[in-house]
Amino acid sequence: MTKENWAEHMMNVIDGKLEGTEDKKLRFFRLGELKRNISRIGQFCARCEGCNQFKQEVEAIAGHIDEAVSVPGQERRELDKLVFRLSNHMMKEHDFFQPHNYNYRYSLIGILAGALAGFLLMEFLPSIKWYLLVTGLIAGLITGQITGSIRDRKIRNENKLV
Repeated sequence: MTKENWAEHMMNVIDGKLEGTEDKKLRFFRLGELKRNISRIGQFCARCEGCNQFKQEVEAIAGHIDEAVSVPGQERRELDKLVFRLSNHMMKEHDFFQPHNYNYRYSLIGILAGALAGFLLMEFLPSIKWYLLVTGLIAGLITGQITGSIRDRKIRNENKLV
């Protein structure tokens, strides 16, 4: 079985096991994310030893994924750990990103930089007082939101979301 066929086969097995399951449960257990990462394992397994190890884990859990979703217990914890570890592997080793990654990061940096700039201006212009601090916070937040959204849109267009 080739690597593309393996990923397709695993997704078919998972779809077959989870047929009739509520969409709410599928979203809660991040099974869409799992399936996207399974297809990426198929792409990267020739070059990445970590992806080859994940192939075995996916095969092991695919056989009883319906139990993991419907019955609390050890299988559910294994599924959750697999999804988490697989996403982390894709982010660290293959440069994929969480949704809104840069928006959050740049907003925080913008708020801190704006507050610092506002504070420094407030010290140099004492007659205006705290208005510059608030203005700096707002300007930093808006700048961070805009630049983060642009960067996140670029990542989304490149299909680099986990």
